[in-house]
Amino acid sequence: MNELERLLSAPAFFDNPYPVYRKLRLEQPVYWSDTSKSWLLTRHADVLAALRDPRLSGRRTTAFIGEQLPRDWQQVVEPLRTQLTTLSASPIRRTIRACVAS
Repeated sequence: MNELERLLSAPAFFDNPYPVYRKLRLEQPVYWSDTSKSWLLTRHADVLAALRDPRLSGRRTTAFIGEQLPRDWQQVVEPLRTQLTTLSASPIRRTIRACVAS
């Protein structure tokens, strides 16, 4: 496990993630996390590009939560996952994509 992966999974990250976000933004602004099996984007331009790209989807979060997170963290994250899943299937998601597409 590399240093960034250790930082991303440390309890201190969940208390205050901003120092790790800053490190990511400076050193690896587009970062593949083996732990979360996902890309982490830390620059505004990269996030906008991802939101504009219809090939990218948040549907993989369910698999990650079920397969990768320890059971106690699954309970913590589940309400957020439910909200994000609802958002991704809603007209609000289309509105967000439309706003960033202009």
